[in-house]
Amino acid sequence: MCALMNAAGDFRSKAASNVEEAWQDFKSRVLDASESTLGFVRRKHQDWFDDNDQEIQTPLDQMHQQHTAWINDKNSMSKKSTYQHTK
Repeated sequence: MCALMNAAGDFRSKAASNVEEAWQDFKSRVLDASESTLGFVRRKHQDWFDDNDQEIQTPLDQMHQQHTAWINDKNSMSKKSTYQHTK
């Protein structure tokens, strides 16, 4: 709360000179104060996904890695078959 009060005081003093600069300064101070106080919300997925996030993410990462390897070397039949098998 103290950070917001300081920001409001600085905003009033800068508002007389340059409105745009004062607004940007006030906006950044409010954002910084709210970020340090509240933080950010972790994005949530469908109901079951968060509970099984690590179990699902590992195979998805593996499939993405194999797909990237195949895309980087389109002539490799072994990379293509490995990717298709994983898929």
